[in-house]
Amino acid sequence: MSTINLSAIKSTTAATPPTMQSQNGIDRGKFCRAWVSFGRKLGDVGQYEVMSQFNVIAIEDTAAGQFTIQFKIAMPSNRYACAGSASNTTDVVAVIINAGNGETPPLTTARAFIRTTVGSNADSDPLMVTFFAYGDE
Repeated sequence: MSTINLSAIKSTTAATPPTMQSQNGIDRGKFCRAWVSFGRKLGDVGQYEVMSQFNVIAIEDTAAGQFTIQFKIAMPSNRYACAGSASNTTDVVAVIINAGNGETPPLTTARAFIRTTVGSNADSDPLMVTFFAYGDE
């Protein structure tokens, strides 16, 4: 096994991440198109701040437990895969792709609408949220 040290891997286009291929040229995976980690702002439990991100321009707290994640570079379609997690001090918190906030579909090329819930699906503001999005060309 060889080790390659690189300072950068560049895609052939500005809008798509590089594709990883096997030695036979078969596609094996792509880099993440967008991700974000955000949480309650220190000293102000009513506001959230982005702690780390890639290709995310803004997070909007639209209601209790409801968030809009806006992408810098749009997804190629609204059929991308996404996942997330959320945490709180006392409860298990779920991240749900949100079709119930009046936005249909919940995933667009420019943004994703998510909800964070506890217990029996009650919207709840978490302490911290992470979100990842992957999509094809």
